[in-house]
Parts: sequence; C-alpha cells; structure tokens
Amino acid sequence: QLAEDDPDSARVHEVLGQNYMAQERYAGAVREFRLAVERGPQLTGLHYQLGEALFAAERSEENRILAEKEFLAELKMNPGDAGSHYQLGEIAIEHSKLSEAKSLFSRAIALRPEMAEAHAGLGKVLDQEGDAAGAIRELEQAAQLAPNARTTHYKLAQLYRAQGRAADADRELALFRKLAEFERATQPKITP
Repeated sequence: QLAEDDPDSARVHEVLGQNYMAQERYAGAVREFRLAVERGPQLTGLHYQLGEALFAAERSEENRILAEKEFLAELKMNPGDAGSHYQLGEIAIEHSKLSEAKSLFSRAIALRPEMAEAHAGLGKVLDQEGDAAGAIRELEQAAQLAPNARTTHYKLAQLYRAQGRAADADRELALFRKLAEFERATQPKITP
C-alpha cells in the first residue's frame, strides 16, 4: 500500500533499506536509507538505521565517521534512543575513549535496561579499566539477556579463569563452543 500511495516516500525507502539489511546487501541498504533520510529528514529512526548500515557495509574509519554523524543526528531528534548511545559507545571504544564509552553504554542501559549489547559493552570497558568484578557483573547480565551471544560467554570464561573460578570458566567455554558449533552447522553451504 505504501508503494502504491507514494513509491518514492521516506517509508518506502526505509522498508527497502531494511529488506537489504536482512539480505546482508549493505550497499543497497545504505543507498535506500540515504534516500529515506532525504525524503523524511524529520522521521526518527532513519539516521540510526543509516548508521547501522554504514557500519555493516564496512568498518573503515570513513564509515565510522559517517556512522557517528548519523547516530548523533538521531540523538538530536530523539535523545532517548538507546541504540544510538550504544553505537556511539562502540565507536568510543574503537578510539580508546573508555570514559566516553562507559558513559554512553551506561546511558543506553538507563534508557533500555534489557539491552544485552550495552551491558556487554560496559563489561568490556570495566575489564579494560581493571574492574573485573564489575565486568563480570555486566557480562553475566548480558548473558542472561542474550544467552546465544557466544562472544559474551567467551569473555566471561576469560574473566572467570583470571579470577580462579575454573568451573565457571569451563562452563562458559563449553557454552561458547556449543554456540560456535551450532553457528557453523547452520551456516548455508556454498558450493562452487
């Protein structure tokens, strides 16, 4: 119905961008989200989706800068967007700005306490700051919220091992391996 009413509307381009993202065709997603932003600059969510598509397309410094601009634009329109705070926290970590990352992840958690990625991000920062207990607490919360996030289990295994908690480390490492094996088994086989 959207396409019939106005085939060049912001919402049509947004839906097309989301479709490209689902297919992992990121260049198409970037193109469509840019068109959506052009046609509907006042609509919330578009800048965030464009930033995500830019990150997915290529994790280059140029795309980081472009994505950061989009996440900031989203926050200007919607200061309560937890996803943009989280993504900006990831960018801050990549630039070794731990204090900024910690603040951004904490804000994302305050806005959306069930956001596993933000808890995991905060756990990474706390670990880098030397707060193993805080890192474990945040990563345990992330694992509870997203039990299939294998990297969280791997990081927990490392932290538990460093704390002398061998049984906990072994349990988390087993979970990591099980999830990694499941992921390998469910990957589509590409034959030449």
